Amino acid sequence: MWKDPLSPEAVERALRDAGCPGSFVERFLGCYGECTPEEQLQLLYGQRKALLEQVHACQEKLDCLDYLRDQIRKGQARRKEDEA
Repeated sequence: MWKDPLSPEAVERALRDAGCPGSFVERFLGCYGECTPEEQLQLLYGQRKALLEQVHACQEKLDCLDYLRDQIRKGQARRKEDEA
């Protein structure tokens, strides 16, 4: 059995700090010290992928807001030019 140098408490803290849901934390800790490093990495990869998808979804929302902001600014600039 492979032993990781991190304490279970440190692992739990890192997972919670990363915003992992409680069910994932429990699942990961359940196999911690029992699973191979490859299995642990696979679990972390899956969680990382889910978080990255959330980041991309938020980025799309930001892009929409930026588009609207830019259109409003362009409209303001055109109005100022027309008034001059």
